[in-house]
Amino acid sequence: MKTPSIVAALLLVAAAGAGAQSPPPAPKAGGSIELQYKQRSPALQKVPPRKLEEDTAQALGELDRQRTERMLRDSAPAPSRRPDLDRDVTQGIQSRGLGR
Repeated sequence: MKTPSIVAALLLVAAAGAGAQSPPPAPKAGGSIELQYKQRSPALQKVPPRKLEEDTAQALGELDRQRTERMLRDSAPAPSRRPDLDRDVTQGIQSRGLGR
């Protein structure tokens, strides 16, 4: 018996809320929307010179580190093949029939 009374109360609250809303403004004749664009100067943030120097030094250090790592990687010799899998070894094994 409580369920119908709760439903009725919810319907009354919803109806009262819907009636309290104001209607949307009527569109202007022709249905066009006016858009305005105002140019503004870009936002600038003042950075103290000391902070600027610290950031610059950190960036240069990072670039040097990356350059050094790249040079070390490029100058490292390519890994050599295992000597027991050399072409001569595999052909010798195949010619002797040791794989059987």
